[in-house]
Amino acid sequence: MVSIISFKKMCMSLEGTEELPHFHLTSFRVKSKIYATLDENLALVRIMLRPEEQDSYCQFDSAIVYPVPGRWGLRGATCFELEKVRKETLESALMLAYAKLAVIKRKK
Repeated sequence: MVSIISFKKMCMSLEGTEELPHFHLTSFRVKSKIYATLDENLALVRIMLRPEEQDSYCQFDSAIVYPVPGRWGLRGATCFELEKVRKETLESALMLAYAKLAVIKRKK
């Protein structure tokens, strides 16, 4: 189980993260791109993974980790139920989503 406060701390510990509203959700962004959203009323996190990463996480337990319904889910957006998911599972998925957006281009 992961609390809402713990999840927010996880996100805000990642360099360059901003917490901003996104409709009725809270979004977590790096370089103005959303890598996760939080629905506090449902204790539900949506993390922007690649489809192949989503497949791996959904194999843990499809009642706890599952694709977002519709087109976003087909593109890798994945739901994680905070009250049931293991902290380590959530952290690793969060790092994948963050890392693909936070890539720093090095000068040659």
